[in-house]
Amino acid sequence: MNKKFWKKYFKVYDILNELLPYKDLLENISNNINYSYSKKRNVLDAGCGTGNFEYHINSLHIDNMFIYGIDYEISGLLKYREKINNANLVLADLTTSIPFQDSFFDVIISNNVLYNIKNKLRKNVIDEFYRVLKPKGVVIISNPKEGWRPSKIYAEHIKNVYKQEGFYTTIINVLHFLIPTIQMFYYNYIIILRNKESNLKFMANEEQLNLLRKVGFAKVSENIMVYSNQSIMNIAIK
Repeated sequence: MNKKFWKKYFKVYDILNELLPYKDLLENISNNINYSYSKKRNVLDAGCGTGNFEYHINSLHIDNMFIYGIDYEISGLLKYREKINNANLVLADLTTSIPFQDSFFDVIISNNVLYNIKNKLRKNVIDEFYRVLKPKGVVIISNPKEGWRPSKIYAEHIKNVYKQEGFYTTIINVLHFLIPTIQMFYYNYIIILRNKESNLKFMANEEQLNLLRKVGFAKVSENIMVYSNQSIMNIAIK
C-alpha cells in the first residue's frame, strides 16, 4: 500500500478503539504480558500504527511498562504522537532490521501487522523479534486468519451493545459508527484485494505457530482465536 492509502486509513482507524471486540483483543494482549518474568518491562509494539496498544495500557494506569513503538508509516506515528505526546517512537521497516541492540526487550507485541508483510519476509521479522528479545522474554502476535470477515467483528459489537445497553442505545451506536464503518469496510476490501494481487496471504492455520517454533522460541502456545474469532494469536517465550 502507498503512503496516500495509509494516510486515509489511519484517519478512521481509531474508531476501532470504540469496538468491543477490538477492546477485548487489546485486553487479551495486555493480560498475556504477565508471562514475562521481568517486573519492569521494556515493551516493543512492532507495527504500532496509531498507538492503540499504549493508549489502552495508559487507560489501565499500568506503570511498570516502558513502551517503544515502531512503524514504517509516518502518518500512523503522527496520529500516535497526537494521542501520546511523550511516546517513544521509531520510524523503521520491520522487514529489514529493528534498530535496537540484542536482548533489549522483555516483551514484544505485534497486532494486525505480519499479514501485511510478504510471506517470504515474515520469517525475517520473527528472526528480528527473537534477536532483540531477552531470554525468557515473551512475544505476542495476532493477525487475521485466512477467510477473515470484518463484518463479523462489527456484528458482534452490535450484538453485545444490544445485550448491555438495549435497543435505543444500539441504534445510536450504529448511526455513530455508520460512516467510519463504511470507510473501514472499503479500506479492508482494498487490503484484501491487494493481498490477492500481490500473492500475500492472511494467516494460515498454523503459520504463526510454525514460524515461532522454526526461529527457536522455546515455548509456543497453540492457536488462540481472538477478535470475534477472526484473528489468530500466539504467545511464545524465548
